[in-house]
Amino acid sequence: VAFFTKANAGLTFKFSDSSPFAFNWIADAAFVTAGASTTAVSFYLDHKNNFPEWDGNLGDLSKVNAFDRWAARPFNKTLHVTGTILTGAELLFTPALIAGEAFFGSLPKQEILPAATMFIEAFMLSYGTKEILKRSALRYRPYMYFDGYPEDKVAEGDFQYSWPSGHTTNAFLGATFTCCMMNYYFAESSWRLPVNICAFSVAVATGTLRVLSGNHFITDVLTGAALGSFCGFIVPFVHRKLAQSVESKSNGAIQNLAVNFIPSGVCVSFNF
Repeated sequence: VAFFTKANAGLTFKFSDSSPFAFNWIADAAFVTAGASTTAVSFYLDHKNNFPEWDGNLGDLSKVNAFDRWAARPFNKTLHVTGTILTGAELLFTPALIAGEAFFGSLPKQEILPAATMFIEAFMLSYGTKEILKRSALRYRPYMYFDGYPEDKVAEGDFQYSWPSGHTTNAFLGATFTCCMMNYYFAESSWRLPVNICAFSVAVATGTLRVLSGNHFITDVLTGAALGSFCGFIVPFVHRKLAQSVESKSNGAIQNLAVNFIPSGVCVSFNF
């Protein structure tokens, strides 16, 4: 972050003087490259690796760790569909919020592009990462330990992509990103806290439904929540720090981030 904000200050720009976010060609290229490369690797693994097919035998639940075992459930299609709907609603909420506020004049229209860019970067980063993890872990979903498993999922090979939870990753990505947007764009709004609480409530509900529907173990959901929250936070955070760097430089203030080259290497400091 320090390297992006100071060493490459000349490559940093804002879409408007009042924007709380700034962009840097190198930083944003890094985010896009990371998301695109991890996604490409996951697709490669999906098509080139010969993942093991199901041998027709249900898993032995006694071999699952005690923390995950107690909450394992058979497949429930109704809860599965409900969780999927909540995930989609969570991901669509932030774009709808930004577009709506811009349409009604509460947010400058030039902020649509910065917000959309950051959201795409965060989504790409989380998507590629969780897909690689799924294809590396090859963990059976809980419903594979019970009768009544979804045969179409088994045929597709999706039965072994339990860790981490993709739905939960997406839900917490959307919730965290929404929280960041509310805090940076609408810090004084009386709706900030209710919106944030609602966003995370939907995310928690999504994770809970993924467990109750038999799609995931608790550790799958916790990992997905951590991954989604990280990606939803780090992208706006970096762009906010870039903006503060621009603002500090223009005001002649001391920057919060600094990088110095010393004989033994590079020294990076971050004051907060």
